[in-house]
Amino acid sequence: MRPYDRIVLEVPRYHLPGIPLRRQSFVPDAIDPLTIKNRLLGREEARRMMGQVGVDVSRPVIAQVARFDHRKNPIGVVDAYRIARRSVPGLQLAMLGAFEAQDDPTAESVYQDVKRHVDGDPDVHLYTSPKVIGQPQVDAFQTGCDAILLLSRKEGFGIAATEAMWKCNAVIGSAVPGLQAQIENGDDGFLVTSVDECADRIVTLVHDRALAERIGRSARETVRAHFLLPRLIDDWVGIFESLARPHAVRTA
Repeated sequence: MRPYDRIVLEVPRYHLPGIPLRRQSFVPDAIDPLTIKNRLLGREEARRMMGQVGVDVSRPVIAQVARFDHRKNPIGVVDAYRIARRSVPGLQLAMLGAFEAQDDPTAESVYQDVKRHVDGDPDVHLYTSPKVIGQPQVDAFQTGCDAILLLSRKEGFGIAATEAMWKCNAVIGSAVPGLQAQIENGDDGFLVTSVDECADRIVTLVHDRALAERIGRSARETVRAHFLLPRLIDDWVGIFESLARPHAVRTA
C-alpha cells in the first residue's frame, strides 16, 4: 500500500498502521434506492410475497439475509431463534443465502452444516435458490419481517443491514466495526455481543411493535442522511478533487 497516494477504507476502525492518516480516506458504502431490491413495499404486500414462498405470515418471522458463510454466524442465528422462541411461541426464522457468489466455494458445505443444526424444524426456512429468492423476495423479507438479523463475526459495511434499515425495519447486528459504523445501538437498531442478547432483542421487538416501528423510522432516516448513493458519489468526487495534481497518482 505504501506507493499509493491515497488508500480508501470503509470505516476508521480499519485504518492501516504505519501509513499516515492523511493518506487514508474512509468512505462507507451506500445503497441505490432505485433498484428493484430497494423499492419501498407496504408491509401487507411484503407479507403476501413472503407467504408465496412458504412462510406462515399469520405468525412472527425473523430473517437473516446473508450468504451461507461461517463468518456470518448462521449457527448462532439458529441458536438465537431457538432461545427467542421460548418466549415467542410460533416464531419462524428465514435464512436467505442464494448460491450466487462465484467467490464463495464453501457455501454448500456451510449450508449443509446449518441444515443439520436445524434438524428438520419446519419453522426454519432455508432459501438458497435465486429462482425462488430473487431481488423482489429479498425486498419483501427485509420489509415484512418482525426483525432482521446480521450476526456476523466479521463484517465490513453490511449492505443487507442498510437495505433493511432503509425499509424501516429494525436490525439486530453483532457489535463488529462495520455494523458499529452503521447502527446507533438503541436508536436506529441494536448491537449485540452474544446469542443470548440477540434473543432478548428479538423477543423485545416482536412483543413491542411500537418500539420496532420507532426504531425502523429512525433507521430509515439514518440511511437517508448517510448511506444513499449520492453521498457515496460525492465522497469519491471529493477524493479525486483532492488528488488532482500535475503528477500521476495511484489510489487503492
